[in-house]
Amino acid sequence: MEIRKIKKSEKNQMVTLRDYCFSKKYNNAKLLDYKYWTQISECIGLFDGDKLGGQLIILPLRMNLYGRDCRFGGIGFVGLYPEYRSGGYMKKIIIKSLETMRENGQLLSILGPFSISYYRKMGWEILYDVVSYEVNMSDFPRFDKILNLHFERFDFNNIDISNVKEIHNRAVQKNNGWMYRTEDWWKRLESREPDSMFAVFEKGYLRYNKEGTSFIINDFVFLDSETEKNLYNFISLHRSNFFVVKGVTSIDSSMSYRLSNTQAIRSLGNNVMARIVDVEKYISFLEKKIDSPLYIKVTDQLCSWNNKIFLLDKDNIEVVDILNIEDQDSWVKVDIATLSASILGYFKMNKMESLDLIRGSQSGKLLYEKLIPKDTTIMFEHF
Repeated sequence: MEIRKIKKSEKNQMVTLRDYCFSKKYNNAKLLDYKYWTQISECIGLFDGDKLGGQLIILPLRMNLYGRDCRFGGIGFVGLYPEYRSGGYMKKIIIKSLETMRENGQLLSILGPFSISYYRKMGWEILYDVVSYEVNMSDFPRFDKILNLHFERFDFNNIDISNVKEIHNRAVQKNNGWMYRTEDWWKRLESREPDSMFAVFEKGYLRYNKEGTSFIINDFVFLDSETEKNLYNFISLHRSNFFVVKGVTSIDSSMSYRLSNTQAIRSLGNNVMARIVDVEKYISFLEKKIDSPLYIKVTDQLCSWNNKIFLLDKDNIEVVDILNIEDQDSWVKVDIATLSASILGYFKMNKMESLDLIRGSQSGKLLYEKLIPKDTTIMFEHF
């Protein structure tokens, strides 16, 4: 057995493996989209001779991370034929993928897990709390004063959506964790959701689908509060046509607040996980400063380059070799999953302490807390 990058000439085998491992085969536009992304992405495979037995795709993507443009790997289409689902092959594929992302300068890895516990063992942790909602149209928030409801309505087929793309990337710069959508990504959305409709205002847009008597929100994007209210009012104007509104948001979003006083069905989930690929480079990228030395011992079962003791001092970080970290004044010990979740804003210090996810001196914990951002990192894309 061999774990390695899949060559372009071998990528035709990925379609057969994907169709076997997932519930529905891809056809037409979805199949073309899948083949395209296998060609432009790094793909890691398990090979039994010339036969592909397992795979993982690393999509090359970019996001706004606390005001900086961050490259990350979106993990998708992870699968093994049943006869290879023992012997730790998937773990080996994941290790190879992390090595590849590090080589490519991708600081983070983000995925939608089939099992939170499995990926947590591999070093990924929850990125944010997802709220799925279903609201009776009659209860959906609307504002008494109809504001400027001047908008354009169209779909993917009959108009250039360049204004939508421009609004979206402006919104990315205001929302931590949002992903920059390239032309390739918009084509992917079109192939997966070809019936999407758009309502576009000067400073925001709505992308939605109609399914029977349900109004499905895919994108709810605004640059100012007036446009946000216009989007709510636009949806409410459909109350004669639809019974319910469905969508996904985060527990920290303004929409979650708007829905709190309505008769809404809301379910909390965790369908996005993230992992730091290279601790030293990631912390350097953040430019997060502390005012005195802090020693952080990171345990990472998969990445030897992270399984080290790091010394942070003001705006510098370096790997150090000391016998006992506890001999230092300010120190903490965390695993890579906890480090990832905290420095991305999901875990706060009180939560880490209550779950026994961090050990350290009191001064060390106080310094580490300065590395934890106030804002969570929120992403609604699917890989």
